[in-house]
Amino acid sequence: MEKEKQTVACAICGARIELYALYPNRVCNECDSRAAHQDGTPVTQPPPVVTYRENGTRTLGLWDPEPYNPVYIDGRKCGTAGTWGSL
Repeated sequence: MEKEKQTVACAICGARIELYALYPNRVCNECDSRAAHQDGTPVTQPPPVVTYRENGTRTLGLWDPEPYNPVYIDGRKCGTAGTWGSL
């Protein structure tokens, strides 16, 4: 028997979405698609940070969330962009 997935309410509209313990205030994809910066420009996925080693190989690093936060959905200030679907 398959275990039933737990759900929580979207932090903006109340739609039921799957529970992820790491993201207690998740938003649904529809609300996430409306995320914008304070000036109204849409939030876009930041590019990965690529660094190159002396031997020419590259590695992916973490991106700096500072320029992407906070974001706003329907005028409500949200804390973390970058997890997409979990602002």
